[in-house]
Amino acid sequence: MTKLKDDCAALKPTILLSVPRLYNKIVDAVRTKFAHEKGIKKWLVDKAINSKLDNLEQKGEYKSGFYDAVVFSKVREGFGGKVRLMGSGSAPLSPDVHEYMMALMSCPLVEAYGQTENCGGILYTSMKDKTHGQFAEVSACGEVKLCDIPEMKYTADDKD
Repeated sequence: MTKLKDDCAALKPTILLSVPRLYNKIVDAVRTKFAHEKGIKKWLVDKAINSKLDNLEQKGEYKSGFYDAVVFSKVREGFGGKVRLMGSGSAPLSPDVHEYMMALMSCPLVEAYGQTENCGGILYTSMKDKTHGQFAEVSACGEVKLCDIPEMKYTADDKD
């Protein structure tokens, strides 16, 4: 974690893959930094975050030319400035952190579900779907079969 910022600045990754714990730490650090802003800068940061989160929820958009350039550019530069896709796995990512990271980095954050001992991620959230925990896409090398488990009341006929 201590070298992550230096490594990203030097390597300028375009894809950032991580676990929820690291994304949680990033969001906490950025929120702490933003909380210490004062005056007009504080107003602008709050307006930018609220605007981007509203746009994400209402329209599914995580980019804003003005706010990305004026408010969030330093955050993105901290990760090399070229990240265009983020991925998360190993545990569920909280909806709050998921949305906040997309707003900060102005790019999609895809979650993966799978097994390390199998092939890693097999199911993915769609970059087009802004809901959380919906694993709708199967990897190109994967195959998924849903089975009824009557004793647990899980059937193919379930609507929920």
